[in-house]
Amino acid sequence: MGNFPPEVSAAWFLFYVAADLMDSVQDKEHRFELENTPYSFSVWLNLASSFFFIANGLLTGLLDKNYDQVRIRGVLQSFHSRLLEMCEGQQQDLTTDDVPLVDYLEILRRKSGAFFSLACTAGARLAGGEPGCLNDLAAFGTHVGCILQVLDDLQDWHRILAGETQKLSPMDWVKNLPAIYTLEVLPPEEKAFFRQVIERVIDRPDEWQTYVGWVERSGAALYTLTTLTQEVEAAKKHLQNNLLMPAPKEMLLQILNSLVGEI
Repeated sequence: MGNFPPEVSAAWFLFYVAADLMDSVQDKEHRFELENTPYSFSVWLNLASSFFFIANGLLTGLLDKNYDQVRIRGVLQSFHSRLLEMCEGQQQDLTTDDVPLVDYLEILRRKSGAFFSLACTAGARLAGGEPGCLNDLAAFGTHVGCILQVLDDLQDWHRILAGETQKLSPMDWVKNLPAIYTLEVLPPEEKAFFRQVIERVIDRPDEWQTYVGWVERSGAALYTLTTLTQEVEAAKKHLQNNLLMPAPKEMLLQILNSLVGEI
């Protein structure tokens, strides 16, 4: 195969930047930072779209170069299918108001898991494409993506615990793992009360302590930590494939540990 095409890494990075920018605008996350620039949100979305096209151009350009065309086409197909899966998850997240716990976890895997699964398998397809390795690397990436989403929810939760509610969007009170777990386990009557608490705290963030009280009583903190631990252990399990080379295996493990520590 020769040297690894740098266009693949560059394309993934551009897709990552574009997806992160669109997610920030759509979910109203980091809007305070974006508002401190001379550009409108429409400009940011247009810039993100440009990144998508540039990345796609880098990938299709590989078809005209001296690489194994079968493997290149496999990489292109995996980019397109995984990105569509990511968009499907994002669309579900944006358009679904009342999300059951099991569906929320699936959305996390589609939104972020598919994207990091792609990152872990694109290079492997070019290097050899042994099916067992590809499957384990894909699963590892999926778990890493889910871990990142859970960590993002935990970051929002820690902001709430600290009373830093001024930077939270309305959806941050609703679409986070602790709140969704709380709604899942409460009996119907208490669930209705908690929904009222959520509606009230969106309009009056200074009442965040009431919201926190409900979530803490549900055991959501323990559940979230347990979910994170399970995802980490599952990711590590997929690195035990004996066909994976020691150096990349160690590198992926270091990346995982840098995210969550020695869980």
